[in-house]
Amino acid sequence: NYVGGLIGQEQTAQYPAQILYSVNAGRVKGNNYVGGLRGYAYHTSTDAATQSANLGEVEGNMYVGGIVGWSQGKTSSNINAAKVSGNNYVGGIVGYQSNYPGYSRSANNSIHVGQVYGTSNVGNVAGYYEDGTLTNCYYDKQISPDYMGIGSSGTDVAGVAVGKNTSEMLNTTLTMSNFTASAGLYPRPNAIKDSIGAHVAASPVNLTNN
Repeated sequence: NYVGGLIGQEQTAQYPAQILYSVNAGRVKGNNYVGGLRGYAYHTSTDAATQSANLGEVEGNMYVGGIVGWSQGKTSSNINAAKVSGNNYVGGIVGYQSNYPGYSRSANNSIHVGQVYGTSNVGNVAGYYEDGTLTNCYYDKQISPDYMGIGSSGTDVAGVAVGKNTSEMLNTTLTMSNFTASAGLYPRPNAIKDSIGAHVAASPVNLTNN
């Protein structure tokens, strides 16, 4: 349990660890609380992950996410470009996003351009989210057409989790704060826009009907 490409879990919420401007390119595999960047994020005053990218396949059982598996914290301006698979609460960005009482915590302004697979509560953005904890996230619905943005409701939600065709995602008119848009590429986080990892994450997959 508590497995992440960069951080599994902090020992305590009193000593938060941040993931800033980073790329994970390795496969991440575990049981519960599994994330491409971090497995479990506490409710802290700092961002759990921001302007970062995951390229490594993520596999687990419950609470599995391309960026974070289970989160009470804040994540923003990230891109997941890898397959995410599990059983329950599986999301392209976050498996389960919780709003801890007294804190305003959310997964914001992020992109999923990989595939998701699971049994229940499976979404291209979030497996499950509590009201007010998710905003302005997009996914490529041609790459992962079997699921909607939010797994628990089986729907997209305007301003929260929206699927777009590949051509729309590659269009430079899809403007997002803290992202750089270039013709022929998915938007990529500003802080790592010139890195090899960001360019790999932003490179589209050519789909066929074969």
